[in-house]
Amino acid sequence: MHLNELMKIQRKSEKLSQAKFYEGIFQRNSASLFENHNEHFLKIADLPLLADRSNLTIPEIIRTCNEDFKSVFDKDLETYYFILSKIQQNPDSEYNHELYSLYQKSIHEKFTSLKYMNLYLLIKLQTSSFISEIIPVDKQDLADIKKMFSSSKRFVLYHYKILSNLCTIFPYSDLQTLIEQLFPLREDSDEQIKDTACLSLSNAIALSIFTKDYSSCFILLNHFETLLSNYTSYKYKLSFIASRNMLLYFTSGDIEHIMKVFSYVEILKQVESPEYVEQFHKNLQTIISKSDDEKAKQIFGVLDDDGQVLDPKNFDHKKID
Repeated sequence: MHLNELMKIQRKSEKLSQAKFYEGIFQRNSASLFENHNEHFLKIADLPLLADRSNLTIPEIIRTCNEDFKSVFDKDLETYYFILSKIQQNPDSEYNHELYSLYQKSIHEKFTSLKYMNLYLLIKLQTSSFISEIIPVDKQDLADIKKMFSSSKRFVLYHYKILSNLCTIFPYSDLQTLIEQLFPLREDSDEQIKDTACLSLSNAIALSIFTKDYSSCFILLNHFETLLSNYTSYKYKLSFIASRNMLLYFTSGDIEHIMKVFSYVEILKQVESPEYVEQFHKNLQTIISKSDDEKAKQIFGVLDDDGQVLDPKNFDHKKID
């Protein structure tokens, strides 16, 4: 839906004339042009007025009229996921060329745009394994990102999105400088930033446990605990508790800690999507398969019917756009 269509609907719902509804925004003729043809010279300051007159919030207006507020990057990201879905269905798809063109655009834009830097990472992370022209994320990419971040005066959502994706492949030792820059969060950080920051730490902790880098885990858990002290999120609070118990299990060998993690999975089944629970459980299986504890392996279904350790799929993380 376009903005003019939404405002016309809301104006009629409020039973207001064009003159009253658009007072201070449009003259009568301009109001008609707006409602009928979406022709206007709206200013940013007009949006709060339209929100008040329509009894909508600004986020509601933007979500409902996403076509009017969609940026060039938003369209590129949308195109990327469309292309990716087609290629996943058919690896020899004619869309390979379109994907490579979008990849080249992200290379061109990445040094001046955090959004395109993140798209560049996404394309590499999600397609380099089956498209030879696209190489995996490497240390040069990390060096470029560190240089970008070092010149930032204020950290925004896409800084944390980039970090979250980096945390799926690089160890804490490589990311320590970035993590120390981005944590603790600013006091005025919004919920989206906090949520993405939690995801970054969850990814980093999971990789550290998987690679048995337990000393880094304790540092990351401290960052996580500080973040959660100012952010109420049942999902990430449970994730923190599960990660802490997983770490305590590996450092102490006490099976009681792994039972607590199992309880967390059971809670997740009640409140999260099946896909999220399945992914979390698969990650736990992969981590537990690294241990020598047969009882823990049985708890998480890592052993097959003959008592042999399964060969779990590659450890996976949540990647974020």
